[in-house]
Amino acid sequence: MTYLVGLTPEQGTAFGTWALVVVTLGLVAWQVIAQKSAQRQTLFVQLSSEFRGATMVAARKRFAEAALRRATHCEPGTWDETMLEFFENIGFMVRRNYLDASIVWSYFSYSVFGSWLAGKEYIERSQNKTGDKTLFADVKWLYDRMCQEEKAQRGLQTPAPQWMPEDVERFLMLENRLVAPNT
Repeated sequence: MTYLVGLTPEQGTAFGTWALVVVTLGLVAWQVIAQKSAQRQTLFVQLSSEFRGATMVAARKRFAEAALRRATHCEPGTWDETMLEFFENIGFMVRRNYLDASIVWSYFSYSVFGSWLAGKEYIERSQNKTGDKTLFADVKWLYDRMCQEEKAQRGLQTPAPQWMPEDVERFLMLENRLVAPNT
């Protein structure tokens, strides 16, 4: 007796088994992709919540205060580096595809641009003092990646946002006026 166009029962069983294996693997792959997407979204929600939280708002304010007085006070180790560390971590996560660059751009790019431009000299001095060029390297990487995303999202011709010194100053003044939420 034949089942499918010339297949013996044994061949039909083997064919059916392999078809089931392929379908099962496809479903598992789809489930892994969906789980990874859900984890990325959860991580983003946690990071955006942390960014608006009392601890981070206070750190952002201290960063802005230090950057505003940078002309006389830009020595390594003299700034609160919490905000730089936060963006260092986000840069690492985007680079490793734990976070989606377009979501990070949508929510964090303004702060990434302002923080990098305000803290660039401090970061470079810190790298030179320690001899460690990897110090805050993911902040620079994230800035560059956000510039690429900005160009792509907005259809710009220039490779980076064109911030003037007064734009950086405005960013720092806004950060300096942040009020921590009640916890």
